[in-house]
Amino acid sequence: MKLKEIKNQMTDLAGTIYLVGGVIRDYLLEEELKDIDLVVAGPTKEVAQKFAARMDGSFVVLDEQRSMYRVVTADLIYDFSPLRGETIIDDLSRRDFTINAIALKLDDAVFPEQNWIDPWDGLEDLEQGSLRVVNKSSFTDDPLRILRMIRFKAQFNFEITEMTEDLALEASSKITEVANERINTELQLICSYSNAAESINHLQNIGIMSTLIPQIEELQEIGACEYHQEDVWTHSLAAIKEVENMLSKGYWINKINKDNIPLLKIAVLLHDYGKLFTKEKIDGKIHFYGHEKVGAKRLRSLLKELTFSNQEINYIFKLVRYHMRPFSLYQADNLTFKGKYRFFKIGADVVEDISLVAAADKSSTAKLNNRTQEMAGFLEFLRQLIADKEKFIEQSKEQLINGNDLIEELNLAEGPKIGEVLAEIEKLQAQGEITTRAEALKVAQNYID
Repeated sequence: MKLKEIKNQMTDLAGTIYLVGGVIRDYLLEEELKDIDLVVAGPTKEVAQKFAARMDGSFVVLDEQRSMYRVVTADLIYDFSPLRGETIIDDLSRRDFTINAIALKLDDAVFPEQNWIDPWDGLEDLEQGSLRVVNKSSFTDDPLRILRMIRFKAQFNFEITEMTEDLALEASSKITEVANERINTELQLICSYSNAAESINHLQNIGIMSTLIPQIEELQEIGACEYHQEDVWTHSLAAIKEVENMLSKGYWINKINKDNIPLLKIAVLLHDYGKLFTKEKIDGKIHFYGHEKVGAKRLRSLLKELTFSNQEINYIFKLVRYHMRPFSLYQADNLTFKGKYRFFKIGADVVEDISLVAAADKSSTAKLNNRTQEMAGFLEFLRQLIADKEKFIEQSKEQLINGNDLIEELNLAEGPKIGEVLAEIEKLQAQGEITTRAEALKVAQNYID
């Protein structure tokens, strides 16, 4: 999408229309244009409605009171807002960063030479890769901008100016004034980039993370034991780095749902949360027995407070609850498919995700404690575990018999016994020991007898 095309789409609409903010920034950085922000000096609603009709798009009211509207087309999202203040300069003065405080009046646009409206030298900051606030009250006006600052740094690899960093630090305690829904959105966006560990640590250094999750300060104080020299916080950040490193190498990125990556990193960040509640000293050694169970259970309320959906909470719960399981299977003597089967039944939909968390957990520990030689065998085991899971799914696709078959063929009465028999048949089918209806009925008969 070229800016000239956007200008042509807006021809003959009422008022004066400006392209502003992210669309200008992304255009100049040669990023893909996804969301088009427009400011209208005129009848905003009328302009948006006429544009929706022209583009055969959907007209959506974002905020009727503030005259904010959205038009969704097949390719792009267009957001229309009224001019804030008397002039476009007034409007831009309310923006967060200079790189987002650039505008283009479509009526006057001459292509390819643009008549940029750039009162705060955002063009120069874009060229130099600098993140700088438009005014000193930017973060106090909206503390969420601190998270946006970290996101833009991660997204564009820009440097934050010293003044901007200082202002963010001063305003960090005000993050509690921001709705958790908005914070959640930014946090997941931050975790979508490949340098999330660095970004999260930056947020903690500013004071944001421990304000959102006060227990983080405690996590920085505990964790050292026979297996770890480092505290839980340091280990968890290192584990996120390992996730990002492993995802960059090909195998894992093809095994998990890419849309889950932000949530997976959040699970890794909190995978040892339960160590806060399970520390004990036995024979002079520190242990955290059952921390994965306790942590997963206690995380539910924290994640709900941070407005994660039930589906997202259940996903994170599984990754935290079972992150120790793959290594336990790896260490088991004479491991059979039956042992793996129980794991597959618990989390068949996220075996790959749990395995990645387990790999990152162990790899970060190995690197921080100079035990990297331990990893080769475990990684190979995880690959075989995932291959076995895929075999399990393939062999379990079609149900050989159901409860009605047991009632009709074997005269089995309705009750819990039917569930027991079907579970046994499902297990044997997944193991490849039975493949036909006749074999399933024979197993059922033997089980009943």
